[in-house]
Amino acid sequence: GLSIPSRPFGRGRWCRHIARLERMMDAPPRKANRRTRPLPVQPFPILFLLAAVVVPCVARSRAAGLRGTIDGEGPSPSGSPRPPIEFPPYDVALEMVALSHAIYKYRGLSSCFDVTPEPILPEGAVCHFYERDRQDTQAMVVSRPDMSYVAVVYAGTDDFRNALTDADIAMKPFGPRLKNGTYPLMPEDRPGARVHSGFDNAVFHDGLFDRILAAVGEALGEGGGDYRLLTTGHSLGAADSLLTAVALRHYIPNKPVLCLNFGCPRTGNLEWREHVNAVDGLAVWRFVNGVDIVPRLPNLIFKHAGHTVQMSKTGSRAYYLHDGDKDMGFEGVPTGWGTIPFIVIPLNGMSHFIFKYEDYLRNKAGSNRTTFYVHNFVKIEDDDGDDDDNAHIFGDDDLFPPDESGDSEVGDMNSVDVSDILNWYYHQRLAGTEENYLLFDEHEWDDWIADGRQKYS
Repeated sequence: GLSIPSRPFGRGRWCRHIARLERMMDAPPRKANRRTRPLPVQPFPILFLLAAVVVPCVARSRAAGLRGTIDGEGPSPSGSPRPPIEFPPYDVALEMVALSHAIYKYRGLSSCFDVTPEPILPEGAVCHFYERDRQDTQAMVVSRPDMSYVAVVYAGTDDFRNALTDADIAMKPFGPRLKNGTYPLMPEDRPGARVHSGFDNAVFHDGLFDRILAAVGEALGEGGGDYRLLTTGHSLGAADSLLTAVALRHYIPNKPVLCLNFGCPRTGNLEWREHVNAVDGLAVWRFVNGVDIVPRLPNLIFKHAGHTVQMSKTGSRAYYLHDGDKDMGFEGVPTGWGTIPFIVIPLNGMSHFIFKYEDYLRNKAGSNRTTFYVHNFVKIEDDDGDDDDNAHIFGDDDLFPPDESGDSEVGDMNSVDVSDILNWYYHQRLAGTEENYLLFDEHEWDDWIADGRQKYS
């Protein structure tokens, strides 16, 4: 087994521990104790992790002398000036995460006009359209006059296990397929662009997007043309929100679109990412909580479009177009970003819940926006090779609080245990019958696992 050390370590220490990691893979399991408890790890994630860290160890030079300017100003690779990049205001991010959470509570309703005992939407928000179609895609169009926005909101999926483990994926051209066999939303300059077929079908199958587009047009008309156009969602709904943002920008060319989502999986191939990042008037910001596993899925064939906002217990960091831009002096996500969650099995699912995202933005960022919200991109000169440069994504004592010895406890579980229990807890959240099973300062982790196994069905 592989024991996770109590202190997170960064790229430099990864390099020094490769030999030790290989020996641990061949060594007999160590006896679990309260200080370190082995995690069951399959060979593939370990080999994947080694591949990710060996390459940076061989080539550590990273053009640290390159410089860029704050907020995306400065020359582009072609030499032409880039306009400043506007970071999403905090109040907009907080509103979008609240909507992404609220839409789950509509799951038992049939329309915007169903009466509920307590208001579901944030105060001042008005629902114009709500639908849960035969594919279980849950979408809503909301406006708020005092904040001057129209937003398209998507929910995630009920089946949390599939979100974590489903590897049966396929790609297809972007958008609906017409009767003549053409795809009107496909970029002409990137004919090889492909997207995840499940996400694409969720948005464009059975005319859902057409109904959303009509509702958006009506809501924008009521706003007199001054409303901002936003898309948002969580989990698989986050992926739907990104595809919808690209389509809205195509059909409403006079209105910029801001996509701000939470726990978004990778959505398409390299050409798709290049297309999205090049769409004029479209801004994509993907918020990632700690070691949330879903943004690291489906696999490396798929790529992330837009900017990554990595939220952690030590603060939030923004990474320009996820992989950075050396010509502009902007750093990409740190080494191990896409692999660490595969060896910290309990954390990677816990970090994905939408209430974790809302709690972070409402409470942590709300109390200290300088540290826990983003205002500029990480620059290459900020990456000083510190031992703990991955500490902001590895380990979260909000989820696994230290015991008296100062070490976090990780239960003896496998991925099936985790996905089963998360699925059970997820449905308890939707039903409103949860009993604070994530308050680990009040409930021992092992007791919570046993309780979940007993109650899960």
